[in-house]
Amino acid sequence: MTELREVSWRPAGVVVLDRFSLSLEERRITAILGRSGCGKSSLLRVLAGLRALDGGEVERGATRLSFVFQDPALLPWRTVRENVSLPGEFGRVADIERALTQVGLAEQAHKLPAALSGGQRMRASLARALVSRPELLLLDEPFGALDVATRAEMTELVLRAHAELGCTIVLVTHDLADAARLADRVVVVDGPPLRVVRNVQIEAPRPRSAADVAALVQEVEP
Repeated sequence: MTELREVSWRPAGVVVLDRFSLSLEERRITAILGRSGCGKSSLLRVLAGLRALDGGEVERGATRLSFVFQDPALLPWRTVRENVSLPGEFGRVADIERALTQVGLAEQAHKLPAALSGGQRMRASLARALVSRPELLLLDEPFGALDVATRAEMTELVLRAHAELGCTIVLVTHDLADAARLADRVVVVDGPPLRVVRNVQIEAPRPRSAADVAALVQEVEP
């Protein structure tokens, strides 16, 4: 179990998290859903250990953690394969090739990021996160800038990674349909300071059809 217990974070005196608590179920997909600016991305960075806390504690049930940012953040002077190999400079060719194949970029592995489409750059970012076979995968608005078709591809890749790795996934989003399409649980938040407004368990099996997603959106909406 990964847990935040009474976590507070007040950068420059701004209260973003104030004694915030949340438990994440292992091997499940949790969507953190809320409007822009409420503190969702800050929560993800606290989970990743990227923020020094002003109070409380974070207990991670996972030792291997990967983060996919909204901006793919690929190094422009490195090829796709070299970018994917970045976490700890993993030298195991099998892991790198597996991750590239997982996201459908094996044939583009020699290219620089500038030669890729926006969707391909995001897939490269996901491959970089998967190369270490994470137990906890954190996704910060990974579909926000993608068109509908690419969004569907990325959703399928995330679900495939979840099935293959059995990892715990936390998806931060402001898109209710993305949450309904992917998650086992939707935590609706508002803020700042961040607070839980609703907590919805979703039992519908995946993959979910458009009709399933529409029905779940109705269920999760206030």
